[in-house]
Amino acid sequence: RSLFRIERARFAAAFPRSQVGAARLYLTSAPCPLGPPCADRDYAVARWGGPTPPSITFSRRVLDLPRANVVALVRHELAHVADPTPDAPDPELRADRIASQVGGQAVRYDRREVQTVGAGTGRPRRLPT
Repeated sequence: RSLFRIERARFAAAFPRSQVGAARLYLTSAPCPLGPPCADRDYAVARWGGPTPPSITFSRRVLDLPRANVVALVRHELAHVADPTPDAPDPELRADRIASQVGGQAVRYDRREVQTVGAGTGRPRRLPT
């Protein structure tokens, strides 16, 4: 929760016109926050727009990941909420780019194709952009 608060403040400062400063964190015991079917790499979902405050829901299994993954996942989801052009093409690539710029560390992908700020490669081509 403290990591989320710190990163949310960082994103709110970078995108003051967005709703990211009001984003709420939720944890679910469901294996995937979007429900089945899902991939092993599906840890989180961001929801924003409309009358309710933005929310980011993580599966509790995210807590078993290395910190470098958790940092990247939190930043990636906050970037979706902060994105000033959410309806433009390639939202996943844009979220990675925003997360890298605001967080000051490149978002990469580990061998499991999960975002990380540690060692890894660029976004795998088979993933949605």
